[in-house]
Amino acid sequence: MTDEELFRHLWTSYLSTIDGRQTNGDIELLAEAAERMEWPGAPEMGSTIASVLRAQVVKDKTGKASKHYKLVRDRQIFDLAQIHADQGMTQKDSHECIALIFNIEPGAVTKAVTKIKKERGLEK
Repeated sequence: MTDEELFRHLWTSYLSTIDGRQTNGDIELLAEAAERMEWPGAPEMGSTIASVLRAQVVKDKTGKASKHYKLVRDRQIFDLAQIHADQGMTQKDSHECIALIFNIEPGAVTKAVTKIKKERGLEK
């Protein structure tokens, strides 16, 4: 997946979280994009922007907000796995790539993909 595809995915995922219940959508998606962006001459800018976004909007949400974050993250993982599959990438390579993106273990990617497949009735 190219940087352009990743940023497009993060942006469309962010837009899909603006549903009237959240004023700002899932800010974690914007924070992740800021962290991944290359900032020539100021490499620390992305992490600073992400920290400010998280501190101002996400803060220390728990309960339903935390569950919402996990659900959105799992859907993003599943969507990326589908994009990789459509591009002919092996499941192993896909899950390793996604694990790097989300800073989690490949096994956690597999669990998230399996969970969404079951929820959508796609599990064989």
